[in-house]
Amino acid sequence: MTERFFFRTASVGTLPVSPARPPAGPDWPIDRWQLGSIREALGDERTAGLLALFAGELRTRGAAIRTAIGRSDLAGAWAEVDSLGGAALNVGGRAVGEAAARLRTVLGAGRGYGATDLHEALRGLDRAIAATLSALRADPQVRALTSA
Repeated sequence: MTERFFFRTASVGTLPVSPARPPAGPDWPIDRWQLGSIREALGDERTAGLLALFAGELRTRGAAIRTAIGRSDLAGAWAEVDSLGGAALNVGGRAVGEAAARLRTVLGAGRGYGATDLHEALRGLDRAIAATLSALRADPQVRALTSA
């Protein structure tokens, strides 16, 4: 059961081969395969709790990031973005993870990015958060977990 969760590889000649990932659709903000792997490893109840924590992070971190930027605390904003991005990628929230990576780049670069880049990266994160929250509410796999 947990071999998919831990990405166990098999050796073919000299190249390791990882299990194939079923497609989740290019516009779907959540990696269903990863979510299914987490569910297999943790069970329904713990996975539902993890997703509830993640949804809470999605609802609060955007404001925390903007507050830090408003105080000109770019290091604090970077830390908030890094935390959100890591949490997202751990549960298969690929859209938020990718948007957070872009914002981290803009915040961490120091030079070469301006206010327009920062604004666009923040808007991208906002869109990814909204899409992910909507997907969490709409996904039948998630609804089955959270309604039980």
